[in-house]
Amino acid sequence: MSHDLHVIAKRRAKASDLDAFGSDRPGLEVDGRLKTDGLVTLADAAGTHVEMDGPSRIEAEDVPDAAIGAIGGIGAKGWLIQLSVKAAAGVEIWPTDLAVHLARATDGVVYDPQLDRVTWPPGFEPRDAATGEERFSEIALAWYTAWPSQDPELPRRLLDLLASHLPDALPQRYGGYEPLPHRFEGDDRKERFIGRWLEEASGWTPSLSWTTAPPCLGGSVSMSTVQPVTYPRPGQPMVRVSVEFDSRASARDPALTARFVAAFRAVAAGLRCVYAGATLNRNAIMTRGRPLADSRTEWGPMPRADRWIGLPAAPTWLAWFGRPYADLVRPTLAGVATEEDASGILLRLGTEPMHADDLADRFPPLPAALITHRLNRPAGWETGVRYTLVAGPPSQPADVTPNLNHGRQP
Repeated sequence: MSHDLHVIAKRRAKASDLDAFGSDRPGLEVDGRLKTDGLVTLADAAGTHVEMDGPSRIEAEDVPDAAIGAIGGIGAKGWLIQLSVKAAAGVEIWPTDLAVHLARATDGVVYDPQLDRVTWPPGFEPRDAATGEERFSEIALAWYTAWPSQDPELPRRLLDLLASHLPDALPQRYGGYEPLPHRFEGDDRKERFIGRWLEEASGWTPSLSWTTAPPCLGGSVSMSTVQPVTYPRPGQPMVRVSVEFDSRASARDPALTARFVAAFRAVAAGLRCVYAGATLNRNAIMTRGRPLADSRTEWGPMPRADRWIGLPAAPTWLAWFGRPYADLVRPTLAGVATEEDASGILLRLGTEPMHADDLADRFPPLPAALITHRLNRPAGWETGVRYTLVAGPPSQPADVTPNLNHGRQP
């Protein structure tokens, strides 16, 4: 049984890259040394054999349509390594790992010519040859807390948590409207940000956005208004903090994914969140270095509401259940929760970020009474659904929304 894999890369693979792969597999025999236009063979004791040809120089026009943009636009140059795999009994695990390892080391992609698509990194979309638009997947982290938005300790603690655990997500420019008028600089930068936050918190539609450093794509906070209204409003006051990251960065650096998870948990506990979720949203657009969205862009399952109305009705890659939700979902999460302490329960499904299709059979359905539902329909767990700006998630209040301040530490 044979199979081909191509590594299409921006940088040339080095001999040390192959040596690093072989050092972790003592039973792997390597004949030859990785060099330009060279040939290396690798074989294991089970009979799986790989012939590796390259790296060879290529140009953008040599890249297959399914991988357009992998090395850049028109005129860009890159490198190609071709792997011909002859597997024993259909086992091809380590050759695929080898291709991914080389792609990680060279800022490349793995292209499968049999499938005519890029199989790594996950979510890769070819660049539109006519417009230059790049499609990619973003990792969206969202935290929900009942902490009063007018309390200056909330933004202060958020800045401290980001500085300690997720410095790429700290503000650079920020404001309540575009173009963002304020810069996060100077000795008093923290106090000025907090002051801007508190001014926004007193408005009718309070929100604040900020730019960030790569691979973070931006951050924002939205808050329930404290202004008096004359009509009944479902839900309870909340503050939602969110940041988004380019998933391509974490795919190339597993340590970055581990940092996202640690930061997700630290911020959830540090802000006393009632809930937090992390999703992998496909089909975001990158144009001239700026992230954009259209009708194909996935938005994730978080309910669209300016107050807390219940848990999302679809799975997420990461989920955090703080007080009082931890007690309510604990029986459902028995046996699948990653960890629990006095501040809440962390659920992590998969070592790498996972999108809606991959999560469909992994996330245990949350209690129907606690999840949001669709208008004039009973609550129902939705899996494998691609929510977009046009077709959004269930956003009607859950049948049960507990007192968010019950059982929470001051």
